[in-house]
This record gives sequence, structure tokens and C-alpha cells, in this order.
Amino acid sequence: MLGRDPLVVGGDFNCVLSRADRRGAGGDFKVDRSSVLLQVLCRDFKLTDCFKTLHPREEGFTWTSGDGTRASRIDYLFTRDCPPTDARITPAFFSDHVMLTCTLSLSSGVTVGRGPWKLNCSLLEDDRVVSQYREQFSQWQTLQDFFDTRAQWWEMVKERTRTFFREIGKEKSREKDRRMVGLQKRLERYFNLCQQGLDFNQEIKEVKKEMALLAEQRCKGVILRSKERELEEGEKCTRYFFKKIISKGRIMTGLRNKDGVLKTDTEGIKEVVEDFYGELFGVKDVCEGTMGDLLTYIDKTLPNTDDLKKDLTRTEIDQGLKRFKRGKSPGEDGLPLEFYLTFWDVLADELLTVFTDFEHLDRLPDSFRVGIVTLLHKKNDRTDLKNWRPITLLNFDCKLFTKVLTLRMSSVLGEVIHPDQTCAVPGRKITDSLILIRDAICYARDRNMRLVVLNLDFEKAFDRVSHQYLFKVLQKMGFPDRFLAWVGLLYGDITSKILVNGHLSKAVGVHCGVRQGCPLSPLLFVACIEPLAQVLRRDQGISGVGIPGSGGMTAKCVFYMDDVNILCTDLLSVDRTLDRTDWYGRASGARLNRDKTEAQFFGPWADPDLTRLPLTVKLTDIRVLGVKFDRGGGGSGNWSGILGTVRQRLGFWGLRQLTFEGKVLIIKAVILPVLLLISSVFIPPRRRILDLERTLFYFLWGCKWERLRREVVKRPRSRGGKGLPDLYLFLGSRYTALHLTLATSPVNNKTQALARFWLGSYLRTLRLIPVDLRAPVSFLLPPHYVQLQKFLRHFKLEKETVTVLTKHRSLLSLVQDREPVCPVRGLAIGEPTTVWRNVAHPALLNRHRDLSWMVAHEILPVRAVMHSRGMARTSACPRPGCGQEESVRHMLWECRAARDLWKEAGPLITSCLPAGEDLTPQLVLYGVGRRPIPSKAFTKLWPTLTCLKEALWSSRNLLVAKNVETTPQAVAMVATEALGWYGRKGASTPGEGSPTTP
Repeated sequence: MLGRDPLVVGGDFNCVLSRADRRGAGGDFKVDRSSVLLQVLCRDFKLTDCFKTLHPREEGFTWTSGDGTRASRIDYLFTRDCPPTDARITPAFFSDHVMLTCTLSLSSGVTVGRGPWKLNCSLLEDDRVVSQYREQFSQWQTLQDFFDTRAQWWEMVKERTRTFFREIGKEKSREKDRRMVGLQKRLERYFNLCQQGLDFNQEIKEVKKEMALLAEQRCKGVILRSKERELEEGEKCTRYFFKKIISKGRIMTGLRNKDGVLKTDTEGIKEVVEDFYGELFGVKDVCEGTMGDLLTYIDKTLPNTDDLKKDLTRTEIDQGLKRFKRGKSPGEDGLPLEFYLTFWDVLADELLTVFTDFEHLDRLPDSFRVGIVTLLHKKNDRTDLKNWRPITLLNFDCKLFTKVLTLRMSSVLGEVIHPDQTCAVPGRKITDSLILIRDAICYARDRNMRLVVLNLDFEKAFDRVSHQYLFKVLQKMGFPDRFLAWVGLLYGDITSKILVNGHLSKAVGVHCGVRQGCPLSPLLFVACIEPLAQVLRRDQGISGVGIPGSGGMTAKCVFYMDDVNILCTDLLSVDRTLDRTDWYGRASGARLNRDKTEAQFFGPWADPDLTRLPLTVKLTDIRVLGVKFDRGGGGSGNWSGILGTVRQRLGFWGLRQLTFEGKVLIIKAVILPVLLLISSVFIPPRRRILDLERTLFYFLWGCKWERLRREVVKRPRSRGGKGLPDLYLFLGSRYTALHLTLATSPVNNKTQALARFWLGSYLRTLRLIPVDLRAPVSFLLPPHYVQLQKFLRHFKLEKETVTVLTKHRSLLSLVQDREPVCPVRGLAIGEPTTVWRNVAHPALLNRHRDLSWMVAHEILPVRAVMHSRGMARTSACPRPGCGQEESVRHMLWECRAARDLWKEAGPLITSCLPAGEDLTPQLVLYGVGRRPIPSKAFTKLWPTLTCLKEALWSSRNLLVAKNVETTPQAVAMVATEALGWYGRKGASTPGEGSPTTP
């Protein structure tokens, strides 16, 4: 069901999809669990109900009772990627069901290929395979003298490496298939013998266990294919991973060529793609004279180029390797980062020699010159290739070479790129651009002056850069010839193959553009667009916003990569900007897309002024770098979309069976990044924070019932909480530290100058900056700075030093350290801090930390807890013959079933119980003994006790849910099996069981 081929699922499901599919069930009819699961199956795998698609108003019952009073539609045919053209039901004499027949149409010629080969990284976990490859590689090293260059030898090695791993992968796959078929035959044989009265139950159990292990390995393959980065130890393969793979597998069903004709077959689509990118990547006509004039605007050159032209070193390659992330798609050779990490000890020096050898070549080896272009749909019409973003997948060795050049170039780029450009230059941030735009809008409103925020849109900005222009710019900026030669090799005689529905197109020559997906591309593009920034910045016909107290600075150009925003105060400046940008395009190959260029007007403009411009005038919000600015300069329009995104993502993540610890990590790793950019410019209103927290806590508890107060859950683990971020504190501290850093630093750029103007008076009262009567300041804080003031007062931080206030981690620690430690009501001896340290012990698995935490807070959903909240009819213990109130302590210690378990598990506990220590309720519940327990002994004892408590809790739930009693011996066996996790993985490893990020 995860493949890309058309899919058909049909049969008698014995359940209905909705209430409308059943008649005569009575007024108390409810959709049961089977129906819900069927609905989920259709939704997750994007299945279409054939009959209802064609006959939405017909009942379509497929079964009817003998007396005709009841009927149901329980027979279905579902399809994907093969829509039905006819569906009908026909009575059958041989069954009480009718016959459902459908005619399906396969897509007209659109086929889905397997895609390029990729190394199965699980092979790298097999020590035998790794050892075999090392032996092969050592043999290949002896062949180096037979090749003219080391680069040619390396090409041979990669080809043989592909063959080596492909053959091993095929053999392992065939072996797994043979093993599964053999086990299935054995299972059938044992089952037949049992039917004849023979006892083969034990053999059947063993075969099923082996088959389950094989199935689990296949499920791990699904998890790997999903490329999920945050995984919990022992996590099962759930709907989440299948749904993630399915969501990525949408095919391109048709494209329009330049004449507007829709092509819907594979060859036709490939032809459209090849023509489109052949023209896009073709040589761009540029005006030599205009280019010469444009280059005169570059007035800065590199003062020192020694580091750029020195020999490549092993240290640089090692540093470059560490900058890459795991789990990324490889290039055409199929060898990902994980391969290089596994064999880096033998590959590193060879790669250094290969890279050094490039200087003596006229062009790079074949595998370094080809890239695979994958297409990502942006928005709007899917049949228009302009709405698809091309991402180039390069082979990893090529990316490593470009990463070394990137590290060198980034270290000097700030010398030639103006601070208005905040991308690709170390130390500059996207927030600098956004804060400048926000404060400029606020300044215009405060002074009642006119302001236009002009957002320029370039058509295929990365792909249209002329290579001739690119190297002229780098040369004018002072990059040395040796460095330019390396870059020239990367862009000399290169080609791209476009991946369409798993098929590779013909190679298309790339004669312009910088490759999206190459580490060096952002830096090269920033260098290419810098002359435009200089042109607009120096043009006297474009009037910007003067910044008070900055020594004559004017806010005019705000650049972030190809996102160009111009701040100007009259319409002539807008016209001049558009004209000068077109002039820049004649020299560089760039093309301004006026249909997508937008303008937002602030201040006292007349309506006729807003209609005469040849661009889109935004009457509501304008989006800049992902942040919306409304007509009032605020950001209220951002939060409804953010809340929807958070709910959507958490709904998706809710499909996984995560522990409490895992969910907190997901909130930190997945949800907080959604909020960070916008909350750096606008603090969310308290109402929105409450909406966000309500969503987070619903995800955390899995329901509306929150067993513990939110402020307790937000506390650090050492104080009894779960470390869930307090959104107001977390986002507010980052916002405050960012803005106070800008306002208290020496004024070196426009963002700092404008921030100091707005905050100057307030900061003087806090004595964070000296009083300077020559520097104008505002005595009225704008709304977004009032929020900063409220934050400092709310947490009583106004008396802190500038060192603390400009570091958000210091602010967080300062506020969190004031939080009291949660008391432990059942604790008779010891300190609560000891209990919370034990609860979050690094040796415990995540689910055991959750259990220990709920035990310490007494929020485990036993009957006493449920009854106190009106969710259970009685508080009595469910164990037969007990009748006492079922508290957490009773369930785990006082109940007869608990006492029997602790007696049965005596030998298991005694083996790790320190001498002189007795088994007490304090030790069982909280890990607190009568005397301090040595760390090594406790690391062994505490997981053992926790496994026993977990098994006892599970047996109790089995009794309540299914009325099944479990013997103490069986409970002890379950605990022993759970303890095996610690034995297999090593319980002494800190953080074992934590969600891991590869």
C-alpha cells in the first residue's frame, strides 16, 4: 500500500463507513470501532469509495435481511490512482449479498518508476558487511597506479561500491523472503498436525515469534523510509509513518507545454520538463556594456585572500563533514552521508587526494558534474512548471567539496557584502531585516509620514543567474584566481537530470543559475545580487526612511537572499526602483516578475495613488519573509495561521504512540520552531498563547482531562515538572533578549539604531545605557515594545544587569530557579528533590519515567483518583475480595496482589538490593531508601523496581478492561521481560530510552 502503483482494495468489510450505510438499526445505532478504523484507512491511504463516487445519492446496500427490515452497505471497492468510470450492484442467487462490480480507468500513460538507486543504510549496521567492504576497498587501493588521475580511480571505486551494496542488498532481501515463506509453510504444517489431534502448540508459538521478528524488521524499514528524525526507543510502526510516506508520494499527472497543451503521458511529461529546463538553464543573453556599468558599483574588495587560496587540508574536510545532517537524499550515485561516516577512517585521506587532484583537470569527473533535480510543488496550478521549485541533489562527495569552499567563502563574505543583506553572512540574522521593517513602519505611523514597503519578486531567481556575470562579480570583489578556478570547475560543463514520477529525464545542460541544494549556492547568489543592492542604495531618486540618531543612516534596502524589500516614501521612488531593477536584469540575466511584485502603503496616501502602479497593491497584509505586516504595522494576522499549523502538526504526531517524555521533545523540536521566527518580531497576545497552550496540553494528555495543573507540568524536571516550555516565558525571553541586545549594542547598523531610538528612554530609566542628550529617543513606546516592558515587569526583571537581560537562557534560568519544588505528599523521609531526581533518572526508559512521575504526583488513573473527579462510580479496588480504596500507594504496595508480587519477585530484587536496605514503600514508590544508596547500585535497583510497578499496573488494567486475572508469577515474568530492555541496551547509558535525533 506504500507503493506508487495504482491500488485496489475490496471485499466484505462487515462494517459501514457512515450511519447512512445502514438501515433499520434503531435510534441507538453508533458507528463502531471497525467503522472508525475503515474511515482512517481510507483517509490515510487516500482511497476512493468507487460506488459512492459515482452514485453519491444512492443507498447502495449490499446486504439485506430475509424479512427486508434491515440493510447495510458493507461490501466495498476502494481505489487509488485508478478512478472508477462505472460502478453497479447486481443481485446474486448464490449469496445474501449483492454483487458489486466496478470498471476502473488507469491513468493515460503515466507510469511511476522506481527512482534512482539509494544505499540501504541498514546494511551499514551489519558488521559482516562493513568488514567485507573494508577488505574490498583495500584491494581497490592497490589499483591506483593503473589510473592516470586519482579522480578516475575514485570514479571506479564508487561504481564498484554501488555494485557491492546492490548485490548484498538483493541477497539479503531474497534471504528474508525465503525465510518468511519457509516459516509460513512450517506454520501451516504444524497447524494441520494440530487439526489431527497432535500437540504442536509450542512449535507454533516459536514459529510465530520468528515471523513476528521478521515483520518487525520490515516495519523498521517503513520507519526509515519515512525519514523521521525524532524516534523513541522501541517505538512501533504506527499509522504515522505510513501516512508520512503516502503524503510524499503524490505523482505528477500532467503538465502543459509552452503552447498550453496538456501532456498526460510519461513521455509527454518528460518532454515538457526537458524543454522547460533546457530553456531555463540555457545561456542567458546579457548586455556587456550594462554589465560593465553595473560592476562599477562594487566598491569593496577582499583585503586578505590568503585563506581562500591555500591548499586544501584534512581538517577542513573533517569540519565540512560535521556540518551535514543525516537522513538526506543522496545524488545519482546513491551513497549518502551515512556511508561516508561509516568508512571515514579509510575514505578521508583518499578524498583529500581526489580534491587536490582537481586542480590539474580541465573539468570535474562525470559523477561530480551531474545532478538530479527533484521538483517540489509550491502552490497554485500543478500543471504549470513555474509553480514547481527545482532542488538539485548532488553526490555527497561533490557536496563535501563545495562545503569546504563554502566554509572558506563565508569567513570573508562579510567584507564585501553590505549589512543590509542578512543572509549567508555569519553573524547576521533574518530577524534583523524583519525588525527593521517593523520599526520603520512604526516610525512612519508615529510621524504621520508616507511609506511604501515594496516587495520585489524575481522569476526563478536562482536559476537565471548568468555564469559570465557570476564570475565577473567574484573577480571584481577580489576573489583569487585559485578559488575562482575551483568554483569554475563546479560550474563547467555540468548537467542535470530531472526526476519525474520516478523516471529520470535526459541530461540537460546547465549554462546559468546556481544549484538549489548545493552548499555554495546561497553565498554565490548573495554575491550576485549585491550590485543591485548597491545600485538601489546609492540612487538619489529613491528616497528611504531617515533613522533618527544614526548619524545619517537611511533605511532603504532590506535584503535576505532573493527576497528584496525596498522602503521608500514616494511613488517616484517605486517607479525608479522597478526601472533600476530591470536594468540590473539586463546585466545579470535576472527577470523581475511584476505580477507577483507587491506593495503595501502606510500613512496618508490618496486612493488614486494606489492604483496607478504596475504591480499588486496589498490592501490588507503584506507577507515579508514569512511574516505578515498589517496596515497598522502589527502582526495580528499571523497567529490564526500559526495556530492552525500547530494543530495540524500535532494531529499528525498524535498518530504515534509516544510517551509523555517523547511528546515534550516533539513540542520542543517540532512545534517551537514554528513559533520562533514570528515571535521574534511580534510577541503573541495572551489570548493566542492560551489557545496554543490548550492545543499543546490536549496533545500531551491525549484528552481534555488534564491530571495536573499546567504550571506544575511546565516546571523543570528537577522541581517536579516535565520541562514543558512555558510559551509566554520562553518566547518572551527570546524576544526581550534579542531586542535589548540590539538596543544596548554600539550602533553599527540601521536595525540597532532604530531599536535604540524606540527603547532609549525606557533603557535610560533602567540604567542600561548612558544618558546622551545628543541622541534623540522616543518617549512613547510602540505596542510591540510595550510587550517587552510588560514581560520584564511581570517576571520582576527590571533590576537585572544588561548581561542577564541580553541572554535568553539567563532569563529562563533566572525565572525557573524561582519556581518552588513540588512537594511529594506520600514522602515520609528524604527531600522532594531526591524523588524528582529519581523520577527523571537517566537510566530509565521514557515510559518508566512517565510512570514514576505520575506515581510521585499521585495522578495515576486509579479508581480513587478517577472517583474524586467524577469519572468512576466507586473508589474501591477492583481486585476480588479487596474492597479498600484504590489509591496509588494501595495499588502498588498495600493491596494483596501487590504484596504477592513483591514476595514473588524477592529473588529478583534481592540481587540488586544493597546490604542493609529493606524493601519499603518509600523505596518502591519513590526510590528513597533509609540511607543513601550508591549510584551504581541504584542504577541497577531503580529500573528493576520500576519494571515491577509497570507490570503490576498493566495487570490491574487488564483486570479492569477485560476482567482477566493475572498470577503473581505471570506479572513477575512480564517485569523480567521488560527488564531485558536494560540488559540489551545497557541501563547505565545516560538518557537510554530518550527520543533520539540522528
